[in-house]
Amino acid sequence: MSVLLTKSRTLVLADTHFGKSAAFRARGLPVPEGDTAADLARIDLLLREHSVSQLVIAGDLLHARVGCTAEVLDLLLPWLEKSETTISLVEGNHDAKCGKNPLGKNWPLLNELTVDGFHILHNPDEELDNTSGFHLGGHLHPAVKIKDGTGTGFRTPVFWLRANQLVLPAFGSFTGGQFYRYQHEKDRLFTPLNNRVVELPSQLW
Repeated sequence: MSVLLTKSRTLVLADTHFGKSAAFRARGLPVPEGDTAADLARIDLLLREHSVSQLVIAGDLLHARVGCTAEVLDLLLPWLEKSETTISLVEGNHDAKCGKNPLGKNWPLLNELTVDGFHILHNPDEELDNTSGFHLGGHLHPAVKIKDGTGTGFRTPVFWLRANQLVLPAFGSFTGGQFYRYQHEKDRLFTPLNNRVVELPSQLW
């Protein structure tokens, strides 16, 4: 799940959490590898389909220091180096916990940046009181449980529009979502459906 800023052909996504499965394996959990390669392939497909000029990953590119294995970095670093798209990386809280940037000096982690007038950062909660401009961020991994009349329903990641902010769902396929107390009178939720993004009527959540 991502956002395309059409003026500059900039694709913005957040929370890939590369190395999360490796971190689980390092702690003895039998989690298979494959999510890193699969998610990089998903990004490549988006870059091609939308003729993207710049990619911005709005934080938590990496999951944890223990997950920055040779297996993960041997996929991620060549992908970064060979990309024909300009790539900008915003530092997230998980990236910061990795210690010294394992990507090296060629891939600095930014605090924030502005593209096409949109302020891009990792944690949008930091700008909750800022009523100027428009902010794009991740960090919160918003999701919702859709009511289906049976009491079970199903869960889906969502784009969370709240005032002058759009909170992006987590992009990583091995990254979960979080339910929040969304306010029907203030919040708008959108979810991917059949290769489109549709707004969820408030009565469904």
